[in-house]
Amino acid sequence: MLRIDLDAAGIAYTTDDGIADFHSLRHSFISNLVSGGVHPKLAQQLARHSSITLTMDRYSHVGLLDMTAALESLPTVSALLFIANFLAEF
Repeated sequence: MLRIDLDAAGIAYTTDDGIADFHSLRHSFISNLVSGGVHPKLAQQLARHSSITLTMDRYSHVGLLDMTAALESLPTVSALLFIANFLAEF
């Protein structure tokens, strides 16, 4: 069925990058959920996996930009020093 839909949309089933199949869509779906900040347990349930390990280790993929964004979300050292100084006053 997927091949028929791909043909109708003018999308090649096989390319130099690989094959467009059902599992490709599952990988993209779960990776997009993770990138969107969906809780891993919800991603597991939406994928109907029995194990969160399967969902996170096999089906979710992160790239360099994802890792960079995660690191940029950390508080700065000056912010941490401010918080430490503030808490020290109590």
